[in-house]
Amino acid sequence: MRSLPEHRQAEVLLHRMADLARVEIDVLVAGAADEVARQLIAAYAEDVADAMAEARDLSIALDRAHLGARPAEQDPLNFTEVSPAKRRELSDEDLERMTRALETRAERRRQAAALEAAAAPMLAKLREADRRLV
Repeated sequence: MRSLPEHRQAEVLLHRMADLARVEIDVLVAGAADEVARQLIAAYAEDVADAMAEARDLSIALDRAHLGARPAEQDPLNFTEVSPAKRRELSDEDLERMTRALETRAERRRQAAALEAAAAPMLAKLREADRRLV
């Protein structure tokens, strides 16, 4: 999955996490012998933990992508710190570039927030699986 662009990685991971969040452990192990049920729960816990780790890593990568994209003095939000005379002189191309940079950064932040929101219910799922393995 790492070969995909970050926005596609986020989409794929969000679907995976949604699927994992829908799993009810009682249903997963219904009718299974004790050892088989234990193996199913262990595999589920491992998958949940892996998905959460991927979400963490991708969220960090998305943050770094927008934070490290340009020096602070070139941050479009610092436009207010520039004198009105310099703002008036800004070319249409530079304004468009700055606008795109803000839109891209906002989209990366939305993706990171979606990953974190999807990970929230996974905490309880992982704890439940771990408790059943004892």
